[in-house]
Amino acid sequence: MDDTFLLLLNASDEGIGFQLPSHRADLTWERVLDTAVPDWDRPSTLRADRYRLRSRALAVLRVRRRGDAPAGV
Repeated sequence: MDDTFLLLLNASDEGIGFQLPSHRADLTWERVLDTAVPDWDRPSTLRADRYRLRSRALAVLRVRRRGDAPAGV
């Protein structure tokens, strides 16, 4: 089974809030990459169903099973 990824793009001069797609309760979103976050090389689990993307940025999110360690940890 492959991973499910979500690509967010913001070409605006202002930050944008994205409503993340819903999924089963035992799954969560993990930030794999965000070009506006200095420590983007470390995946982090998100605790909300919205993601705020800064201006002129790109983010890649991945669905993870709750309780699984983020990749690379």
